[in-house]
Amino acid sequence: MPPEVAERFAERYGVPVGESYGTTETGVVAMDVGGALRPSVGRAAPGLVIREHNGEPDVALEESPYLFDSGGTQYADGSLHARDRATVDATGAVRVHGRADSLVVIGGLKVDLTEVENVLREHPAVEQAVLVDEGITEAYVAPAAGGAPLRRGTAALVPGAAGRLQAAAGDPAFITTDTVRELLSDRKIFPGVPADLGEDTELVLDSLGLVWLLHVVEERYGLVVEPGDEDIAQLTSLRRLTESLHAAARTDQADGGGRVER
Repeated sequence: MPPEVAERFAERYGVPVGESYGTTETGVVAMDVGGALRPSVGRAAPGLVIREHNGEPDVALEESPYLFDSGGTQYADGSLHARDRATVDATGAVRVHGRADSLVVIGGLKVDLTEVENVLREHPAVEQAVLVDEGITEAYVAPAAGGAPLRRGTAALVPGAAGRLQAAAGDPAFITTDTVRELLSDRKIFPGVPADLGEDTELVLDSLGLVWLLHVVEERYGLVVEPGDEDIAQLTSLRRLTESLHAAARTDQADGGGRVER
């Protein structure tokens, strides 16, 4: 649940909203009854073990939940592969970032359809939005009650959405500090990022974390960055990391793509 929705509900009714995460095969996997761990969905339910594997949550099970091996590769090596994108922090809290199959390639860029859906939902005339990609990407939108009518192919749904949609579509020129904060939530990059980490709060990436960060940037945005020692010494906050990636993106675009040495 978006944090702002949970906050509005609690303010109006005086009751906090919890989070629950599960699968059809297992039922509840993780839960945070009081919503105190948001944006995570809680820690593993009693008796369950959740491991992060290649950016996805695996649920340890002694045997397959499927009949007659009907689950294909969904169950392997004693684990159910949930096929979501998630991270598990040092306390065991699970943060879900979307479906693993919500990433599609459009125009050579990796597009997270969940991110695009979130942008569309901000329009006052939109109650809900779902994107489907089957060769052609289409948005199915439920109009909000009393909202203005929506036209097929509307391009300017959300003020300022063009840049945000380009960021969701993997355009490195539109990386924000929030984007970098989300990247840092990967424990292989930076374990235990505080939810309230400020843009100028000092942070120190170790060499392995920096290597993995640049690897993820290359995978997601197609931007190859090889910072020099002097540049590495300056990467000490969200703002500086974001500015460094912006500078690399501008250099890359000016050079027509390729490796960027900074």
